[in-house]
Amino acid sequence: MGSEENVKVVGIKYIGADTLVESRNNSVYDIDMDPEEKLYIPDFRNDRVIVLNSDMEEIFSINGVPSPHGIAVDNKGYLYVATYRNGRVLKFNPQGQKVDGWGKELKLKAPVAVDTDGADNVVIADYGSGAVIKASEDGEYLMEFNANRIKETGEFLPHGVNADSGEYIYVADRGKAKSIHVFRPDGTHAGTWERLKADIDPLAVKSLTPNVFMVPDYTSGKIYLLDAQGKYITELGSLGDKPGQFLYVTNLASDGKGTIYVVEQDGNRVQMIDLSGIEDPRE
Repeated sequence: MGSEENVKVVGIKYIGADTLVESRNNSVYDIDMDPEEKLYIPDFRNDRVIVLNSDMEEIFSINGVPSPHGIAVDNKGYLYVATYRNGRVLKFNPQGQKVDGWGKELKLKAPVAVDTDGADNVVIADYGSGAVIKASEDGEYLMEFNANRIKETGEFLPHGVNADSGEYIYVADRGKAKSIHVFRPDGTHAGTWERLKADIDPLAVKSLTPNVFMVPDYTSGKIYLLDAQGKYITELGSLGDKPGQFLYVTNLASDGKGTIYVVEQDGNRVQMIDLSGIEDPRE
């Protein structure tokens, strides 16, 4: 369990290319799915966002988006893109037209991840300032999450955020803790998941189900499945370029029906994976 033999790969899409070698000129860090099951993928090196259908066929692209790193789609189909080098979060309508953007007014320096909560507020992980910021859907600054307790024990480097999982907001920290922090909607710190392994490097935290979370480990190329308390369930994949292996997996998305889409930094590809055959050892 946990090796690539247990991973059922349904399809592979190389970003901007047909092979792994040709895709080296691209770089993908995030992926999200909208209510119509379209996939949005930021192509960092080519300043664009690629839009695919659920079968990973390209529909269109949004060009001229500077250094897109993190991405999220809200319940209305509006797209939010964290532009790392530009220090801004850009907002696009469902047709792909830019309608707004915020930077200094939200105290952003180098945003890397973004998500929306049930009220369509925008939650941003700003790697440059070591802060998690919440804003309204119109860009009004609401709060900075209270990470004082985390910073007392070392550097806080938020790299991934999951705000659509209900009661809590989950933040992947690449700082000293190298773990997942849990926050309440009012920004107070509710706890930290224990380290899964001493050398884990969590880039993101995404929901598979309301009670199962997916955490990609940049170091090992594995995807860990954890319960709502951060306890280990199982793991998927390993480091490598074969189907079912991952070349530095950076993020993932789920359709809520057992299929996940995994993006890799060095693979510059999306793997479509069927998890229906994965057994839960707790059962």
